[in-house]
Amino acid sequence: MVDDGSIDKSLEVARRYENHGIRLFAQPNEGAASARNHALRQARGEYIQYLDADDALHPQKIEVQLRELAGESLETLASGVWGKFTTAADRNATVFLSHPVLPNREKTPKKYLSPAEWFVRSWSGGGSMQTGAWLTHRSLCEKAGAWNETLLQNPNDDGEYFCRVILASHRVKFCPDAKVYYRTFANAAVNRVSNPNGPVKVRSLYASLELCSGYLLAAEDSPGTRLAAANLFQEFAYGLYPAYPDLVAQAERRVEELGGSEMKFKYDPGAFKALASVVGWKAAKRLKHHLRRIFGK
Repeated sequence: MVDDGSIDKSLEVARRYENHGIRLFAQPNEGAASARNHALRQARGEYIQYLDADDALHPQKIEVQLRELAGESLETLASGVWGKFTTAADRNATVFLSHPVLPNREKTPKKYLSPAEWFVRSWSGGGSMQTGAWLTHRSLCEKAGAWNETLLQNPNDDGEYFCRVILASHRVKFCPDAKVYYRTFANAAVNRVSNPNGPVKVRSLYASLELCSGYLLAAEDSPGTRLAAANLFQEFAYGLYPAYPDLVAQAERRVEELGGSEMKFKYDPGAFKALASVVGWKAAKRLKHHLRRIFGK
């Protein structure tokens, strides 16, 4: 366990568990990537399980994945399922998500995905994998290298790291009974790791997308992977428009260079969806942006 310069009583509470086999390390506040690198340097296990302070594993999560990996090559990466909760009281009511990278509700779920298949699914609207859902053999971590500490804890610093881990693997094995609980907050601003506040973090987020797309295309440059990379930049452009026009324009140029995107955005029902269907999503988002500036919502 690594305490990353906490200013509350986290370190004091954590010390209570040292007699239970927990090895505790403290460092100045340097960000999640630095703390994870510190933990990885100290870890002694054959398999690596990351877990952030806000999240929780099902008691049998690691056991399930180790059983699934029995007989597999060391280059097989284990994934799982994850769902969101807000308080400890409602964790048992967590609904586990289902989307193409979590094929637990498909009629004939695909148990194995090649690295390229995984990214094509994920970057084409198929969702993501929560950090704690992976179980990684140490050799894959060594091949992937350290967490990138220059990405300033943006919402995709874990995605950039596991992009390298996935591409270092031979295949991803889906383990539908391996469960992770991901804590969210009623006030999104509380979640500092996941909320991209400020231009510096947004630029760091864009930099992570450039890295991820570069890794994938270096491993496999095909029509499918180019489309997936274009979708990644298109989603960024949609999410950040019109607040960051220079980065949005840069992302849209990348979409064109990669051959175009087929990303279909899912609008929330209501006035915005109706307006976007008439004037297009950019005009609708500009209006929404101006209204927020005027009314503060």
